[in-house]
Amino acid sequence: MKKGKILAVGLIALVITLAFATCEQPTDPVHIHQWGEYVVTIAATCVAKGEETRTCTLDTTHKETCDIEINPDAHNYQNFVQTTAPLCETDGVETGICTYENTHICTRPITSLGHDWEDWDEADVTITLQPTCTTAGNGKRSCLRNGCDSEDSAEGNIPALGHDYQNWIQMTAPTCTAAGVETGTCTHDSSHTTTRPEPPIGHDYQNWIETTAPTCTTAGVETGTCTHDATHTDTRSVAVNPDAHNYQWITIAPSFIEEGIDKEICSRCSVESGNMRNAVPALLITTTAEWDIALTQLNGKTGSYTLIIDGSFSVAGNTDYYNSSFGTTSESSTLSVTLNGSGTLSLSNNDNYLLLIRENQTLIIDSADLILQGVISCFDGSLKLQNGTISNNTGFISFYKSSGVLIWSGTFTMSGGEISGNTSIGVYVSGGTFNMSGGEISGNTGSGVYVDGIGTFNMSGGKISGNTGFGGGVHVNSNGIGNTFFNMSGGEISGNTSTGFGGGVLVIRSGIFTMSGGEIFGNTATFPGGAGVPTYYKYGSAGGGVCIIGTYTYRENDSSAWSGDASFYKTGGTIHGNMVKNSAGALVNNQGHQVWAYMYNMNDRSDVIKRKETTAGPEVNLSLSINESDSTFSGEWDN
Repeated sequence: MKKGKILAVGLIALVITLAFATCEQPTDPVHIHQWGEYVVTIAATCVAKGEETRTCTLDTTHKETCDIEINPDAHNYQNFVQTTAPLCETDGVETGICTYENTHICTRPITSLGHDWEDWDEADVTITLQPTCTTAGNGKRSCLRNGCDSEDSAEGNIPALGHDYQNWIQMTAPTCTAAGVETGTCTHDSSHTTTRPEPPIGHDYQNWIETTAPTCTTAGVETGTCTHDATHTDTRSVAVNPDAHNYQWITIAPSFIEEGIDKEICSRCSVESGNMRNAVPALLITTTAEWDIALTQLNGKTGSYTLIIDGSFSVAGNTDYYNSSFGTTSESSTLSVTLNGSGTLSLSNNDNYLLLIRENQTLIIDSADLILQGVISCFDGSLKLQNGTISNNTGFISFYKSSGVLIWSGTFTMSGGEISGNTSIGVYVSGGTFNMSGGEISGNTGSGVYVDGIGTFNMSGGKISGNTGFGGGVHVNSNGIGNTFFNMSGGEISGNTSTGFGGGVLVIRSGIFTMSGGEIFGNTATFPGGAGVPTYYKYGSAGGGVCIIGTYTYRENDSSAWSGDASFYKTGGTIHGNMVKNSAGALVNNQGHQVWAYMYNMNDRSDVIKRKETTAGPEVNLSLSINESDSTFSGEWDN
């Protein structure tokens, strides 16, 4: 027992001693190596030992190296030298020396060369049996290598010649569609022949002749003949000829929107040649029923048409401003309708619109003897008054429908004619443009022209006279939506009467009036008088010719205000002979017989007033701009 304990203690001491002896690292704790696989670092050769090393996986700086015994077979033979030359049928020998030890040598074979036989067509070859196209021949030939006496004399050692067909002769000629046949003869044996197909030559169509002429709608046909065989023909298409019409005289009966006429029209494509004869005037519209038929005929049409009124009758009109009197015209098209003739076209219901124009549509009124009694409304369309009268509209539901013309959007051009005697406004412009170069607007009882919203009125000629209303001749009022414009470069505003302000022109809120020409004269602003007069009449009537009311002006009987940046710019034209009167009809001085401008300043409760009492001719410039915080005046004002 004691002896066993001593042995165990000795083994432990031996392990610890070996560990410290092989992997001694004084600064690291003692560990037992975990060796990896040996890696050859120096290979052994036939004369020298090699070396292999393994590394501790716990510390790669700990390595262990051992020898690899000499490998007697680890030669490196180089510099081989032929010691025995190879022959046709015998291998040669070459010898190499080891680069580690020059006494170590080795040998290896050199592959035999094989025979270098003569070609069968050489002079010294012996032919014992000639080959044919299909059978091999026999012969004898020698090896060309020095020192080799071998001969090739095996039976059938000369290959068969194979056929060589030449001299091809056509036996059957090819046609356009069928192959031909030609025969060839073998140059080795003329008894040997063969055949091969000759491809069809195909058609060669020429001499094309038109057999069916093209028209304006259908292609034509032409026929060609094959130059190889005249019985073979083919056809091809000829392009449509857009000018190959078949015109026929067609009689078109007159309607309420178009004249009747004989026209040359192609029977194939319906195109017209432009030649016409035997014109017959369009049918006259004399009754309500015929008017309704005419409107139905216009529905969906594009182009230009004329309606001729003959007599006086009433029509239903339109109940709303959404639907055009002439139907819908697409965005890519236009419709133009001219009203002509004589008589009176009136409404059977004064609450409706007499005519309503919408997008892509134009209505032209052009007849001195034509009277339209009812409001004409333009909504994104175009209205032109060149001659004729729009008068005596007495619609009673709203002031819109008792006006002469309503321009919600779009354009109204007045170069002649008359708008008169309507129980409300002559022309109401809201969001559209009114261009006046001629004609007369007179005798209306709600202003001659009322420009509202963001509308524009351009006056270069014509006459606005004898109208009454709040702003007798022209009333410019933005209603707080945006700027409203009145540009006057010519024409006449005269003899109009306002109940309060602006006998000729009244501009309030964000209205802008620019005058560069024309004449404003003989207009009157009259104080209404009586009970219930609005508080903004505290100065009485004002502005016989032109009245500008600025940013804040009290409304009737309350403390709210009208806001807007009213402006007036006069650079030309004449304002003269206008008057301001009181309710008794007496003249009131210092109230701007010609021009009166007023602003109420809400900041300090003060009034700002500018006026012009005497004539303001073309040489007199007047300017004012009123906004919520200030007012700017320049020019020859009286105060």
